[in-house]
Amino acid sequence: ESYVIEREALVAFYHATNGDKWKDESGVFPVTNENWLSDKPVGEWQHVTVDKDGYVVGLTFAMENLSGHIPPELGNLRHLKSLKLLDNKGLGGCIPPELGNCRELEILNIEGSPITGTIPDELANCIKLKSLLLSLNDLEGRIPTFIGEFKDLIAFVAWGNRLSGEIPSELGNC
Repeated sequence: ESYVIEREALVAFYHATNGDKWKDESGVFPVTNENWLSDKPVGEWQHVTVDKDGYVVGLTFAMENLSGHIPPELGNLRHLKSLKLLDNKGLGGCIPPELGNCRELEILNIEGSPITGTIPDELANCIKLKSLLLSLNDLEGRIPTFIGEFKDLIAFVAWGNRLSGEIPSELGNC
């Protein structure tokens, strides 16, 4: 059942980000949606990494011409450790609060995409975060104090947004 839910989350991601129009803007890969929506195991879908048990642990889309939004269904990827959606200029919308369900998340990199809204409070559940990279978006509001609770946090980068207020002293706890 978990595998079905994960597959459905990836299919929702494909549709929400216009997977039929993905294009590697770096020129490294000629095809960027290989095997997506096929019956093949999701570990054979391009840009998807799975662990030894077949659970999705990584999604990496750098400069792949993603457009649309990050769907809330990604919160169903309970084993996800790395979500990298950097430099996709057509990717908008908000950071879905449902990503807070990804409690194994260690890397969240959504740099260089016009993401709007605030940093959702639900990300406080991602206590294993080591890298939170949100620069060059259109985020607003305050830097949440819960970021100081991420004991393993090595990098928090959020420049190039419209964040306001003081830098929370709690960040010194990292």
